[in-house]
Amino acid sequence: MQLTNTASSSLNKLCPQKLLTFTFFFPSVFFYAANEHRIIIFKEPILNKVLKGHLIRSEDVPNEGSCRVLCYMEPDCVSINVGSLKGGKHTCELNRATAEQQGFSYALKDMAGYTYLAIEVKRLMAKLCIRIF
Repeated sequence: MQLTNTASSSLNKLCPQKLLTFTFFFPSVFFYAANEHRIIIFKEPILNKVLKGHLIRSEDVPNEGSCRVLCYMEPDCVSINVGSLKGGKHTCELNRATAEQQGFSYALKDMAGYTYLAIEVKRLMAKLCIRIF
């Protein structure tokens, strides 16, 4: 485990004044906390496919990048389905499973105009605020 003191103003905004902000890095650990930040990599897109049966929620977004951000912000999201542009918006479906997980390959279905993307979690960072007395 690596412990670093961060002076970043964006991180310091998350902790009240007179607090130190520390970031812990946990390589290859899969757990979720309310104040966690994930470093994720989207795998190669699979065109004309969607993952069915594992939906967290669906939203209309202006582009695929916005859907990727929504997935990053949703701790349970591990894959997305992005629909084609309709009325200036794309459908963004956040999923709680991937087709690569054992037993879920059956859930990857053909759907014209959609793109399926799974993620890989590179590392997790959990912030800890410590009061200075």
